Formats: sequence, structure tokens, C-alpha cells
Amino acid sequence: MRYNGPIVQNHMVVSFSEPYRVVVNVPPGLDVRNRFIGAISPPDATVSEQKDGSLLVTWNATRSAELRFYPPERENWLAWFGQFWIIVAIVLILPFLLSRRKGS
Repeated sequence: MRYNGPIVQNHMVVSFSEPYRVVVNVPPGLDVRNRFIGAISPPDATVSEQKDGSLLVTWNATRSAELRFYPPERENWLAWFGQFWIIVAIVLILPFLLSRRKGS
């Protein structure tokens, strides 16, 4: 069984009645390896990078496979989001720590 075609959204799910070897070629410019913004299920898949920059995701014997991929800009947004919340946490905790020090 083979499917070759575009996937419109960033999420792909396939299901079979019996176990198959599933191989998905993720084109260059997309990624699946960051577990915070991408998903590979079941997690026993093998991800290998090809010479052209694409990724090959392989499940050996599975009845279902789920893959959520993302463009590289999402990793940048995740980094900015994380840094923003770390700064907010420091700003909120700092007055508490300073007032505790003055009380001692």
C-alpha cells in the first residue's frame, strides 16, 4: 500500500487493520523532533535525516501512526515564549526573595 501526495495540515494520522511498515518522508523545511511542538506516535519510530535535508520517519510494524510536523519558525516562537515566562517568573519571585532577606 502506498500513498504519495500533499498533506494540507500539519498533522497526519494513519490506521491499518494489520501491522505494516510505515515510512513517511517529511520534506526539507519541516521537522518533527521537538517533542513540545511536534509529535511522533507510537514513539518507537526511527527518525533519520537525509542528505537533501528531509526527514525519514519509520515504524517497523504498527497498526497506526501519528505525525505532527512544524516549520522552523515554531521553534523560535517556543524559545521566545519560554524566555518570556522565565523573565515573568523572576520578576514575580524577586520581590518575595528580597523581602524575605530584609526580614532576617
